[in-house]
Amino acid sequence: EGMYVSSSDPAGETCQACPVGLRCGSDGTASPTTLGAVWAKGAGGRWELGACPVGHRLVNQPYEFSECVPCPAGEYVERSDAPSAACFPCPAGFVCRGGGVPVAVAE
Repeated sequence: EGMYVSSSDPAGETCQACPVGLRCGSDGTASPTTLGAVWAKGAGGRWELGACPVGHRLVNQPYEFSECVPCPAGEYVERSDAPSAACFPCPAGFVCRGGGVPVAVAE
């Protein structure tokens, strides 16, 4: 939401679009829209999404749509830091708390 000036452009002549997963302030600060998402300034001063919280998959293409997307109920994601990771149904006999990796149900 909004625009920001990257650190590679100190003159402030070019603004960057803030990815949907961030709230960008006009002072260059940013805060994630998903609690637990890890963002950092990358090459060229652009904000880059590095990891998402458990149960969220990382979406970063195209750049403007970078965000953490929660897996649907009953599904999980193995890696919340890999853009290619997908959500999968929780297998029978397992629980996937909060979209986390499957844990066997104790009998």
